[in-house]
Amino acid sequence: MSEIKITDLVPQETITKVQELNTEIKSLLSSYTKTATELAKGVEINVKMVGDVDKLEKLLVEKSKEAAATTQKLNGVIADQGQVIANTTNTISRQLMEQEKVNKTQREAYTEHDKVKK
Repeated sequence: MSEIKITDLVPQETITKVQELNTEIKSLLSSYTKTATELAKGVEINVKMVGDVDKLEKLLVEKSKEAAATTQKLNGVIADQGQVIANTTNTISRQLMEQEKVNKTQREAYTEHDKVKK
């Protein structure tokens, strides 16, 4: 039986899409990690007046929104990638089942041919 390559079963566009989504996931994870690290570090500001507390609150709200937006994008990209992979897996599975039917038919034909020869 000849070797079956994934490129025989899945269009190059699908493979490229999975790679693009993977790159986007890595980028979003990097952005999320950076934002989370900044939040975890905290901010050292000598609070001298009420305006300084407002600045801290504004910074916290801004970074929290940034982290939430990145999380939402990341979840969306992961879901997209999962869907593309599921579709690809289903396509491969269907095509391999069809190939198995062809192989079975060929085996049966060879068996019948051998019986006739004997």
